[in-house]
Amino acid sequence: MEQALQWWCDQQSKQLNREAQEIRDRLLQESFVVRRSLELAQLKSNQLFNYSDRKWIERFEIFHSCLKELSDRLSPPYLEEGLPLAIEYLIDRWRIAQPTCEFQWQFTPQWQQNLSQRNRIVLTSLDELLKLEIAECIKKEFVFIDLRQNQGDNQLKIKIKSPQYDATNSSDKCRELEYLKQSFRVLTSGIWETTNNELATMHCLRWYSLPK
Repeated sequence: MEQALQWWCDQQSKQLNREAQEIRDRLLQESFVVRRSLELAQLKSNQLFNYSDRKWIERFEIFHSCLKELSDRLSPPYLEEGLPLAIEYLIDRWRIAQPTCEFQWQFTPQWQQNLSQRNRIVLTSLDELLKLEIAECIKKEFVFIDLRQNQGDNQLKIKIKSPQYDATNSSDKCRELEYLKQSFRVLTSGIWETTNNELATMHCLRWYSLPK
């Protein structure tokens, strides 16, 4: 059953990658061409942009931005280049979305590329964990992410600290976190351990670069 689920996840990832590449190769290029054509038409006519022209260009900018966001959701950027780059890009997005949180990270200098399927699962797990832990925070949080690799054994640690310790966790959050852990363990054949104290919560994820 575990191998079947891993195969299914791999097939889904490949399909999403193909759809994202289609958007990047065709739709994003087409939207850029249309926007540029509007600008050039105005320049050739030696006229200043009027209100209507500016609105059309703004709409194409929004359309282009939405397409890019969609392609990034279907296939996260930099996964092919390596997990550290993909995580760094994800952290940058979280820093914009949660300005009250402080993010720090430390990565292994030389990273041996994993299977893209594993990278995607790890990246998605990290994103979902941050949604559960800090997505609705209104106070300052500190998040430290440590990614290490040693002869194919990979380890991702996420340490989350709050100014005030809150021992109360909703049952929904605890249940969703347990589902997330189980999904990670099954889809990567890995390990996910969590420790809590009054200072911080530590999540430790471990997996191998290649299927065992």
